Amino acid sequence: MKLISPRILILLSFIIWLLVYVVSPIQYITKPTNQALLYLFFCFASFFIGTFYTHLFFITKKNQVKFKPKKEEYKNLKFLRIVSFIGLIGLIFRYYDLLFVKDFISYGSVTAFRLHGSIINDTTFVGIGSSILYPFSIIAIVVSFHINEKKIIDKVLIVLNILLFVIYIYLLGGRTSLTLIIIMVLISIIFKKKKLSHVFNLKRIVFIVMLFLLFFAYSNLILINRLEEMGFNIQDHLNYMQNERRFIVKDWFNNILSNDDVFTGGVKYTYISLVHYVLHGYYQFFLLFEHFNSSNLGYGAYQFYPVFKLGNFIGIEVVDYYELMSKLETQGVYTTFFGPLYADFGFGGLTFLFMFLFGFVSQLFYKKALNGELFSTLFYSYLGSVLIHSSFINMIQSGMGLYVFVSILFSALLLKLMS
Repeated sequence: MKLISPRILILLSFIIWLLVYVVSPIQYITKPTNQALLYLFFCFASFFIGTFYTHLFFITKKNQVKFKPKKEEYKNLKFLRIVSFIGLIGLIFRYYDLLFVKDFISYGSVTAFRLHGSIINDTTFVGIGSSILYPFSIIAIVVSFHINEKKIIDKVLIVLNILLFVIYIYLLGGRTSLTLIIIMVLISIIFKKKKLSHVFNLKRIVFIVMLFLLFFAYSNLILINRLEEMGFNIQDHLNYMQNERRFIVKDWFNNILSNDDVFTGGVKYTYISLVHYVLHGYYQFFLLFEHFNSSNLGYGAYQFYPVFKLGNFIGIEVVDYYELMSKLETQGVYTTFFGPLYADFGFGGLTFLFMFLFGFVSQLFYKKALNGELFSTLFYSYLGSVLIHSSFINMIQSGMGLYVFVSILFSALLLKLMS
């Protein structure tokens, strides 16, 4: 179980980044400054220090036999049913918003909507309401593994949540939300099974490999469709990416530019794109660190903008999203977990306090999850997913991460009211 502790997960994220870097067919031109590396060091150090202070507030109960009384089992089952229904209602409203408010069908394809329609920034009641409600489907999926007495109706509700959620993400042409939920589910299962050997048997390893291949094929479909929609061929877009994203394709992989085999070219292009997807965060962070004007700090707006956006709905004037993004060196890219953090709080005490508290809270809920607490398992599954993604993307800011966080807070309130 120590292999999913906060310290291990944040290091695992960086190790994955290093492994992908070793097999990367691309080389980035951007170089980090010493100050940027020092900033990252202090972020990691602050996080690790925070994880060592939870003993002041919590002691793990070792060798405790965990039998849940019938009353608690019933409460958890009731909680599962409530969040399943809330998630389904949210998804229904989300589909309504997509199909009728944003007029998805008029765009003709998933790719066209992704490129042109998804930029619509509605603050309608349906849009905001569904944004809050539909992440409860993720809550239901994650906690379902810890409910033993599920009835057929409960299983049907879970399957409906999974199907509607996955189809919705597909219609948006997104991937980050899928990786968020996959990691959350995986961490939840590990807590349930107690040992990694009980999770990763041969059949499940084969399933994970198949899942990765499916994700690769899905990425290939999305990327090739985007090229067609934008009027690019593979070679032209690689030239564009090399100029815009400041990398070069290594010589040993450069034959993609002259490959006449459409299938092979598409696979290689997808491989380059996925490698870039994983690696570019740190390099874009270095650019952000070098060029960002500290007078434009967001003080939370870059990471938590949906909360700020709520101000517009209730009549409070807040900074415009596009004005906020215009302060960044490059838009539409990931800058690891630490980029939005730097844009919000700069190089100083607020950043390192944030990382200290992040480490403290992560370790605290990890320990509570070890004791079998349902909410702690749910919350740490989310925090663990954020940590696993930390070397690539700020999952609080992206991939509906903040909406999931808000739903988890509401779940805590719901469980409290049910006690």
